[in-house]
Amino acid sequence: MWHRVITVAACTWSVTGDGLQDWPWTGFNISASSDRGIERVALTDGSKQPVVELIRRLRQQSPDKRITVLDIGAVGNPWSVHSGVADAIFDLSAKDYSSCWPFQQVNVGQYCCRHIDHDVAVGQCFNDLYTPERCCRGDTPVFLMTFQGDVNKLAGWSLLLKYVSMQGKFDFVITSHVLEDVNNPAFVVGMLPQVAKAGFVALPSKYFEMVRAETIQDPDIIATYRGAIHHRWIFTVRNGLLVAVPKLPVIDVDRTYDRVESIGRNKSVKDLQLVWKGELGMTILNDGFMGPSISEVVRMLRASLGPESHDDVDMVRSSPSRMKQFHHRQAMPSKFKPRQK
Repeated sequence: MWHRVITVAACTWSVTGDGLQDWPWTGFNISASSDRGIERVALTDGSKQPVVELIRRLRQQSPDKRITVLDIGAVGNPWSVHSGVADAIFDLSAKDYSSCWPFQQVNVGQYCCRHIDHDVAVGQCFNDLYTPERCCRGDTPVFLMTFQGDVNKLAGWSLLLKYVSMQGKFDFVITSHVLEDVNNPAFVVGMLPQVAKAGFVALPSKYFEMVRAETIQDPDIIATYRGAIHHRWIFTVRNGLLVAVPKLPVIDVDRTYDRVESIGRNKSVKDLQLVWKGELGMTILNDGFMGPSISEVVRMLRASLGPESHDDVDMVRSSPSRMKQFHHRQAMPSKFKPRQK
């Protein structure tokens, strides 16, 4: 067995003859303990390969138990589908995404997956879109389930919840670059433990969201904006809880964040990623109340996102491993109510 070390940006992990290891999730196990909440937080260059390897490892460690994986919002960037780790997707456009094999063609899928090494089978069964990696797990065909619905509305979850009530929760749920887009991330986060035992979340880091857009095509826009224009929220982690910060317009014009922008241009801290178990604790900055004054709003935003902030994500950035593991669980907020004025 050969061994070497690969460095991607500022993140380093080991590679062995068995393949890429699941850094920074090495050692994470869905049923290892009764701990609940965020297990680990990492800053990465956006690569999803470590979590793909994590899921594959969990399946290898439990050959007698089928580890099921759901991806929420997969259609926009279906990396979990193309890597073959997703069993189901939940998306507003899920109906537009097809499985490798129709459910009525079980025999075809079994034949193709059992003859991957035969040139004739490869030519007949697979192509650049429907690859062996996507369509087979060993000699077992992958049949992708699809649940269509709006994650922002309880009614949108009805088909998925009905399935879970009959078949049980998924073992693992992927929520990759979804929470920053939705109008009510607390609702979506609250639904995750109802459909899965554990999960992975990927978000733009707060450093990335401070980087100004380099090109503006519209001549009527006289100032560049920070981060992605369609994002509603900026996320960080404080005391083991995910914190959603409203992406208010004042952030675009506050020069305080220019010092953070220089950090955000380092692509090794592009993504904030975490794994959780049992439930994912989350809160909204100041319980969602942006007040009681302009100066207080500016202060709160700077304390969370500015160069003087010192939360779990800032600690991760200053750590050589770019990862933090939580050994003590924080109390999970039971309700998400705006503070009364």
